[in-house]
Amino acid sequence: MLPDMVGDCKDVLLEMVELKVKFDMIVLDPPFSHFQARATYKLDGKKHIIMTIVRESCDKLLRPQGKIITFGFNSVGMGKKRGYKKRELHIFCHGGNRNDTMMLVEQKVQSRLEDFIG
Repeated sequence: MLPDMVGDCKDVLLEMVELKVKFDMIVLDPPFSHFQARATYKLDGKKHIIMTIVRESCDKLLRPQGKIITFGFNSVGMGKKRGYKKRELHIFCHGGNRNDTMMLVEQKVQSRLEDFIG
């Protein structure tokens, strides 16, 4: 059983990668914009770097054929280069002057050797 983990998402994900934890599904709900990253999480100019680490970690944690659900303002997700296929895209309208939220469901269709070891 996985112990309770508290901390920065990036650090917790890296710790789970070290523990060789695997999941069938991951829900990723990062800061949607650079403004939100700065205002809420104090990530001045680091969102791109942190999201690369988060995506790479999620890729290592997800089992072959597993799914990842990503929320945001775009449909970038994990991407073809990492071996993911877009399965569903949902748009949630919040009305008024609020941006819509996208929910992207992707499936890991290409695997690496290390996905089967450990």
